[in-house]
Amino acid sequence: MSKKILIAEDEFEILKMLTDMLTVAGFTVEPAQDGEEALEKINKDRFDLILLDMQMPNKDGFVVLESLNRQGKLSEQKVVILSNIDDDKWIKRAKELGAIDYWLKIDIHLTDLVDKVKKLLG
Repeated sequence: MSKKILIAEDEFEILKMLTDMLTVAGFTVEPAQDGEEALEKINKDRFDLILLDMQMPNKDGFVVLESLNRQGKLSEQKVVILSNIDDDKWIKRAKELGAIDYWLKIDIHLTDLVDKVKKLLG
């Protein structure tokens, strides 16, 4: 049974590339184009990994993390931030809210991202 990944990303091209690459790598991938859609999908299903952008319409990454915290869902689902915001305060806050890692889009090649996901999910 393949691992399930939710990708919350508002930039369609990035969302499509990530979805395609992770699907080819053998994962079951569910895309979400904003934080509200991500929370709806998380409330309906369980994911092995959530790749979460921080700047999205409707509900940003912090709102999603805070909601997952309140619902106690971070104990059963890993969240990795995937963002272009390279700010120590943002990184610290995201990790305090339960993100296990913070990956910068500009610093990671897509094939490296797939390798990191594979390693993270075993």
